[in-house]
Amino acid sequence: MKNRIMIDLETLGTSAGSVIVSIGAVRFDAHKTLDTFYCLLDIEEAQREWRFHIDASTVLWWLKQSEQARAALTSGNREGVASALIKLANFIRLGSEADEVWGNGSDFDNVLLADYYRKIRMPLPWKYTRNRCYRTIAAPHREQFPIRRTGTHHNALDDALDQANHLLAIEGKQDPLA
Repeated sequence: MKNRIMIDLETLGTSAGSVIVSIGAVRFDAHKTLDTFYCLLDIEEAQREWRFHIDASTVLWWLKQSEQARAALTSGNREGVASALIKLANFIRLGSEADEVWGNGSDFDNVLLADYYRKIRMPLPWKYTRNRCYRTIAAPHREQFPIRRTGTHHNALDDALDQANHLLAIEGKQDPLA
């Protein structure tokens, strides 16, 4: 059985070096989602101690999102950056090395996380050759297999779950409207 991981980030910017607000990850196999990871990061620590940046345009975008999505910016217990990355690494490696690590965009989720691991001098918990782009797979199938949104759109865990289930539907492993 392959160890497949879908990652989604919520951030305060759209480029490497941006503050990550939350990390959602889902382990899934060829047929279903198996377990999940969710972590809120300490935004102030990320900016102050690690020099990650915040883009004003992204903050303005967040102000237009739902109340539930915005709540992740200000509520909940937050992890220090290093602690969050260690916990994510442990989740990714649980049981075996990750065979595929999916992110939404060839230049976003996995790239931003790799930048974080590099900046705090921790090894990336997956081989760079295991990076996969969910957006590239999903784009040509959006009409035939529309993504089914559950939970809160722009909540990292809810989005990661939706993306993993959508990928399974595209692969023919799940009913996209179930």
